[in-house]
Amino acid sequence: MGQEIQATSSALRLPSRYDVDNFSQDLRAANHKFNLSWTCLDCRHTFGSQLAMKGESLYKISALMGNSPEICRRHYAVLLPEALTNTVEFSQLSAPNLQDQLAV
Repeated sequence: MGQEIQATSSALRLPSRYDVDNFSQDLRAANHKFNLSWTCLDCRHTFGSQLAMKGESLYKISALMGNSPEICRRHYAVLLPEALTNTVEFSQLSAPNLQDQLAV
């Protein structure tokens, strides 16, 4: 642990332990450089929101994000109102036929 490995084809040295937070560190450095305040959570929420507004199912969003469908429903269902409404609305073409049938 803490040892470095030297690559055989070059003088490149790689750490023996992978740092899972490299993206967060790079994002933090870029934010500081450009005076921004985005976080990994902001990027994650944007990803989920874009999927929801595209009309993807909450089940798919939860699978892609590693969340439970219930968590995704609480966060992203509000972005799907038209998709949910269109599911239960009846077409306008059937309404006159229904009126005629009820009048008989």
